[in-house]
Amino acid sequence: MTRKSVSDKSEQNQIPPVPPEKTQPAPNGEGAPDELDMDEFAVEAEAAPAPDEIDNLEDFALDQSFNPNEVEHDPPVPVRRPPPDVYFRTRPGDEHTLTVGIYESSADDGERSDVYLVKRNMMRVFEGLVTQRQLFVCITAQGRIFLWPAKLPRPGRRSGGDRYNETALKGAELAKTVWTRVVSDQEFRCYRIKHPADPFPDPDWSKVPPLKELVRRGFGDGRVIGSPDHPEAKRVIGRRNK
Repeated sequence: MTRKSVSDKSEQNQIPPVPPEKTQPAPNGEGAPDELDMDEFAVEAEAAPAPDEIDNLEDFALDQSFNPNEVEHDPPVPVRRPPPDVYFRTRPGDEHTLTVGIYESSADDGERSDVYLVKRNMMRVFEGLVTQRQLFVCITAQGRIFLWPAKLPRPGRRSGGDRYNETALKGAELAKTVWTRVVSDQEFRCYRIKHPADPFPDPDWSKVPPLKELVRRGFGDGRVIGSPDHPEAKRVIGRRNK
């Protein structure tokens, strides 16, 4: 069986050019067909072969300085509670903590979706939805940095009536001087504070960015609510996104 060449297939697949429409010359000679219509001389080129994706192996060779595990320059900072099985420290000093308003949005199924930092000018819009938190800069024994927005005890409650939040704040204060982990005790509705059996070295706080930078990285991607035009503000107010 004879195999047809690529050029034979190309010629079979070519569509013959449509000749230009002939026009009758006007009585005065105007409108006579142009004998040098360049389109009639153009030769349709054969289809170029597909490029070879592995034509040059040098295109795949990596420089020896390439490091696939290179740390991102400004990685996001998690905003969360300390995991119950992880020892952590909180950064001491008033300049490394801040009392803020936090809004936790809910998905359609009622599950908590995301955490937002709310500016003071938007507090009325989120009345009853914002909780006061103390924002702490924390670091784990493995050197991972995170922000802990610990809930403040609810106003109007007697001492001991909000043990979860009170014991969480106690753990945050203790973690300024000693490695700590906090474990929820659902029976007594509080956090149990644990310390390691063996001492850990103190963290090197000099390598930790300032609070403002951590907040910027922790609440990036639209998680700061500062105007009624924010999508979450529109959802709470009841305005449609246009």
